Amino acid sequence: MNNVLAIGDLHAPATHPGYKRFCQDIYAEWDCNRVVFMGDIIDFQAISFHANNPQCPGPEDEFLLAKGEINKWKRTFPKAKVCIGNHDERVLRLAESVNIPARFLRNYAEVWKTPGWDWKHEHIVDGVYYFHGTAQGGFHPAWNVSGKMLMSVVMGHCHSRAGVKWRANPMRRIFSVDVGCVDAETEYLSPTGWKQIGGYMDGPVAQYSSDGSMDFVAPNCYIAKKSSGMTHFENKYGVSQTISDDHRVVFLSGRGNLIVRPAREVFAQHRRDSNGFRGKFITTFTPRLPGCDWTEDALRLQVAFLADGTLGNGYPRILVKKQRKKDRLEGLLVQSETEYKRSDYNNGCSSFRFTPPRTIKTIPSEWYTANSHQLSAIANESLLWDGNQKSVFDSTSIAMVDFIQYAFAASGKRARICNGNGTKRVIVSRDTNVAGIASTSKTELHDVMPEDGMEYCFSVPSGMLVLRKDGRIFVTGNCGIDIDAFQFAYGRHIKDRPILSVAVIKDGIPYHEIMPCGRKEKYHKSRFQGKK
Repeated sequence: MNNVLAIGDLHAPATHPGYKRFCQDIYAEWDCNRVVFMGDIIDFQAISFHANNPQCPGPEDEFLLAKGEINKWKRTFPKAKVCIGNHDERVLRLAESVNIPARFLRNYAEVWKTPGWDWKHEHIVDGVYYFHGTAQGGFHPAWNVSGKMLMSVVMGHCHSRAGVKWRANPMRRIFSVDVGCVDAETEYLSPTGWKQIGGYMDGPVAQYSSDGSMDFVAPNCYIAKKSSGMTHFENKYGVSQTISDDHRVVFLSGRGNLIVRPAREVFAQHRRDSNGFRGKFITTFTPRLPGCDWTEDALRLQVAFLADGTLGNGYPRILVKKQRKKDRLEGLLVQSETEYKRSDYNNGCSSFRFTPPRTIKTIPSEWYTANSHQLSAIANESLLWDGNQKSVFDSTSIAMVDFIQYAFAASGKRARICNGNGTKRVIVSRDTNVAGIASTSKTELHDVMPEDGMEYCFSVPSGMLVLRKDGRIFVTGNCGIDIDAFQFAYGRHIKDRPILSVAVIKDGIPYHEIMPCGRKEKYHKSRFQGKK
């Protein structure tokens, strides 16, 4: 049987500078005679259906940089099998989107000048199934595939999953091999509201694009790893974040340009400058959503019912005393052509009996698909019922407060949550949609350790997420390959990926080796311990 070296995703030109040397050491130590690349040889950040990172090289520059990186690997491993990954296929997928058949495109070996590399979507060597893992995910991706294929599996793709797992029956054993921020209380935006990132299990998350839009996507991967310490900063102007030094910070420059920079550089500048870091954090977005099947009149009437409506004895009604509310409600009922019965009492109260669009006292689930115009109507109407009519919304319902804050952020207004007088309160800023930490008394930075000792993040196609901490919304970068591409483009030191490793299949038995190199250290053979 062969001794096979399975090499993880390279994502050239953003490959870790010590990874090739590590693979050479493993190849020699384990007497390997076959090499399989697990895919995503090229990152193709500049060629994608998603919005491009403005800080990264363009398509031509990325091609030249990637070609130089691949030439190094080709010289080291002139004969190899390559599993085609989803990033490798980006050119083909874009061609197909404009009706160009694959036969008009050059094959991978020709484009990258790798005549000794066999490029296929899948390979079987000694009864083991090797493939990239496109569309696979979860906590045990290779394990899940091995159960479906009923054979041993080696795959890449999921950068935060690595290791060997076995399953067995009376006839045989099957193995599976995966070759492979913020604190737990930080929340991500899901299609049904805000959820703590530390408790993520599955489902879409909100990503931000450079054009200011937001949509929900399945993350490329979910990252949960031990923390070596984080930095927390907050102020009364809408900022609260707890992030690691490696995290990508997204901000606007003084000229309004979108900038992405490692958090450690932001912290260094904040400490160095007398007034602190002057970049502005983005707190709003435009949802790229289809909209819900509600008219504006129906939305506004439902907001009024959610605020002051009751369902006593099964008869929905609103009982109000303030004249402005009476006038507003009657106007909404007439405008929406809703039948109603009004009763005026001696104590100055008026009762309006009518059937609202939905006879419920909770946020309709479909409102999370509302577009910006609809959300703006909901947000503005809410201030007339449970607010001061200008910039404050109060409610004892946390779900309502969360949604109203989301509605304001989605309609371009910065909104933060704080405690009111026995309520939760949304404070809306009408003159700005960004927040900063620079001032004459600049925001303090505090070194902290997360309570659970972990840090979390997602990798999404656009490279940017919509998150919330302590009731303050902010747009930030994600962990994963895009940060490597950004750092490579600017010549900065390239950090480790969540897990950099290789697998060796020796005499039909899998072994997994993690690259012994810390984030701030360069790999050197002296740190490699060899096989046990």
